[in-house]
Amino acid sequence: MRLLPHRIYLLALEGRKTLHGRRLPTKKDAREKLCRLTGQDFEFDVDAWKEWIRNNRKGLYGNNPGPKRYTQWLAEKDESSGEGND
Repeated sequence: MRLLPHRIYLLALEGRKTLHGRRLPTKKDAREKLCRLTGQDFEFDVDAWKEWIRNNRKGLYGNNPGPKRYTQWLAEKDESSGEGND
């Protein structure tokens, strides 16, 4: 089975060190590669990465404007869910 790069990086962020006898990137390298790939930056929050990828699969391998900070993503997520609005 062939895994797409984002799946390999997620495995590395989850703490896996090898896959089928091959070394996986470090967590730091996996985060940097996911940032470049997606144009987002969720730091080391695997669940946030997975949620964003699940919701943005179609644009995953397209051109991205650059990393969006994790705090920006959280604020946008709160706005879209209606949280924090009085």
